[in-house]
Order: sequence, then structure tokens, then C-alpha cells
Amino acid sequence: MSRDTHPSTVGGVIEVNRFRLNEETSVDAFEESNAKYQADFAYQQTGLRRRTVALGLDGEWLSITLWTSKADANRARDEARASTVAKEFEALIDQSSKTTEYFKELPG
Repeated sequence: MSRDTHPSTVGGVIEVNRFRLNEETSVDAFEESNAKYQADFAYQQTGLRRRTVALGLDGEWLSITLWTSKADANRARDEARASTVAKEFEALIDQSSKTTEYFKELPG
């Protein structure tokens, strides 16, 4: 099998979200909601390998999620639309500030 197709060397998909919180959302409230979202929704999703969230020095937030495939990321996005936990989490975010990008993870 070639290096390009061997399952252990094929990379996944990295989802990068950048966003700001709604003006009325405190950092403490967001951190609490994020912990619940991560435990009760994100890590319950098929294909999720890792998720981390960081606060930028300018107040912008970043979440990075590693997925096995883009199909897994899409499925989780669709399931979030029906999840109470995901909707509560998203309600704390200024949706006009949110951007999402996808990258192919390189092997190695």
C-alpha cells in the first residue's frame, strides 16, 4: 500500500472556528457552557478526535476540532441543530463574528 493511501498516514480534517461572545455573555458563563458542550455534545460525535478552545489576547475566541473526515464534521453540524446543549452554547456566541474554515491534516 502506498504512503498516500495507508490508513495510518491519511490525515483527517481540521475545523477552525473564530468568534466573539455576545456582549452580555461573561467569560465564566462561556467557559461553563463550553465544558458542558464539549462533554455532552462534541465528544459524543462520531469521528471527533480532539477539540480545544482558546481565548485570544484581543478577546476573539478560537476553537480547533480534529475530525476523522469532513463527513463526520458535517454530520455533527447537522446534529447540533437539534441538540439543546449545542443550541445553548451557540446562543452565547455573536454569530455575525463567527467564521469556520476546514483544512486537510497532513500525515506525520
